[in-house]
Amino acid sequence: MIAIIVRAIHHAWQVIRADPSGQLEEPAPGNPPEDVYTDAICNILQTMLLDGEEAVPGFTSDVFGTVCRAEHLVNYSGRNINKQPDLVIRLSAPPLIQVSRLVGIFVESKIVSKANPLSKYTDEGIHRFVRGDYAWAMRSGIMLAYQSDKPRVFSELEKCLSTTDHLGTRRSKSVKTGDSKAIPTMTQSSAVASVETPLTPLLTHCADPLMVSTIHDRNWTYAKGDAPGDIELWHVWNLVIP
Repeated sequence: MIAIIVRAIHHAWQVIRADPSGQLEEPAPGNPPEDVYTDAICNILQTMLLDGEEAVPGFTSDVFGTVCRAEHLVNYSGRNINKQPDLVIRLSAPPLIQVSRLVGIFVESKIVSKANPLSKYTDEGIHRFVRGDYAWAMRSGIMLAYQSDKPRVFSELEKCLSTTDHLGTRRSKSVKTGDSKAIPTMTQSSAVASVETPLTPLLTHCADPLMVSTIHDRNWTYAKGDAPGDIELWHVWNLVIP
């Protein structure tokens, strides 16, 4: 399911890059660039569900119900009812009505550039999943990196995760990747190696769709004392800003 959504996001980004002026609102004091990009993705994804053409196999209204942007939701403890994940993609057949707002694929996005510290991505992005602000009833989520024309390579985030304790990044035994230094471009994705190799202990790479996952411990408990388990975050690192 995550793979289908990421393919749909990649498709939406290609639509945006093909016609930026037609898809993006003008930046303004009320239109921060990050929100402009996310709003366009939301509009395109929702249109894809409504038009029934199945531009991305599997991303249909039979499976997915709605795409919502910046919806106010409660955190795990109930002490803050104003948490706003950038996107929430919900299933067309939700579970019991009492918990349906808590179930879905939660997406957070950040602009990643040499001018911005990576803490914008980690402490104001990843950490919101880890501390139970977003997706606290779920076991996975998505992070989007809107890359500037001077992008950061993924090895910079890898280094940050390996030296930062509060993000709870859990090490895995091996990964499937052809290059631990950077994520390849979309056109290079088919060239990613298909042989397991312990090049890095932190990441799991997926070539199609192009993304990388990290697993993080969540060290809080639900009201009844149950542990939430860890969360797997899938990073879409190659969304180059048009």
